[in-house]
Amino acid sequence: MQHRGARVKDGGIIKGTMARPSIYSRELAEKICAKVAKAIPLKEICEDDDMPTDSTVYLWLMQADKKEFLDLYEQACAIKAEKLADELVSIADDGTNDYMTRQRQDGEEYEVVNAEHIQRSRLRVDTRKWVASKLLPKKYGERNSIEVTGKDGAPLIPSDESRTKAHEAIATFLGSIGGGNGSVTAP
Repeated sequence: MQHRGARVKDGGIIKGTMARPSIYSRELAEKICAKVAKAIPLKEICEDDDMPTDSTVYLWLMQADKKEFLDLYEQACAIKAEKLADELVSIADDGTNDYMTRQRQDGEEYEVVNAEHIQRSRLRVDTRKWVASKLLPKKYGERNSIEVTGKDGAPLIPSDESRTKAHEAIATFLGSIGGGNGSVTAP
């Protein structure tokens, strides 16, 4: 098996090339998490020869004996979300390349909107918003709330006063049809 970045000579790997790390260490975990916090995608981080494969990292995240790595990784992802959110305004405010200079046949220059660049900026903003909403949903996620009320906005759980009135009305009704002594005890 040839390792990424290794040079091949006469069908074999040249001595001195190193295998990718696959044994967990706190130092390696901190290196990975430092890069994650800088918003570098894990796939890109793991392309470096001195890093484990992304599948190894995902395994570490799932292993109960590597809880410290999961905690570090979650902190790094929270920092990553903040970094991505911080970039939103800068990207949106950056009008560089929103216009292109064109030249007519007579040599006169004019500016036109660079729709492709504007769309790319919109995609960059939307992608960062989406990732931040998934990494820190309580802070950057969509807020959905449902308000449930009774008829005409009345509360579903009646107040003590309205319960008392309802009991009095029931007692009056029962008394009028001869179904009791006209008194109802509240629960």
